[in-house]
Amino acid sequence: SAILEQGIAATLNEAEQQLFKLAEQARSNEHQNRCFEALREIRRGRSDVAPRFVIRLEAALATIDKAHSAPGFSRVNRGQRSELVLVDENEFEESLALQEVASKCEIRNSMPLFSLGQRFGVLAGSKAFEPDELPVGPHRICDCLRDAVGCFDLALEFRIVLYRAFDRACSALLTKVFEAVNQVCVEQRILPNLILA
Repeated sequence: SAILEQGIAATLNEAEQQLFKLAEQARSNEHQNRCFEALREIRRGRSDVAPRFVIRLEAALATIDKAHSAPGFSRVNRGQRSELVLVDENEFEESLALQEVASKCEIRNSMPLFSLGQRFGVLAGSKAFEPDELPVGPHRICDCLRDAVGCFDLALEFRIVLYRAFDRACSALLTKVFEAVNQVCVEQRILPNLILA
């Protein structure tokens, strides 16, 4: 969790830089003021984000033996809604932004995530986990991030700036996390000889 806490700090730094740039490039005083307000909001609440993130991630890990489930934003885009539901436009935009970050991360880390899926399936006594069902996968991590930044009073456009900052600041770090979790599984004799063809 220490690595992820560093990642959250790096994300917030990156988001602050982006907001400052947006404020400098703003075409109106009103938009510039909104950028600076968002910047102040992040500075005000940033110490709450990492603890909230870690609590959510620990909760996801604690329910590993329950039914496989993907975060809501993944289901919207998987088309897993059994009935037509009106989705708030902002919620949909936010879901798309999170899905984009999670999918890019999934593509970059397909092999370690496949291994984790197999190993978590063994741990849960079930079929292998899909990448978006993994309690430490990119989709769940993005869901934890969304919850953690819920302490900010930010307009959607600025939350999306935050998610993209997370993508830039944490892509290499998440690879290390997935590899480290796989290594812990190997040390605990959970499919230690798993070979990926």
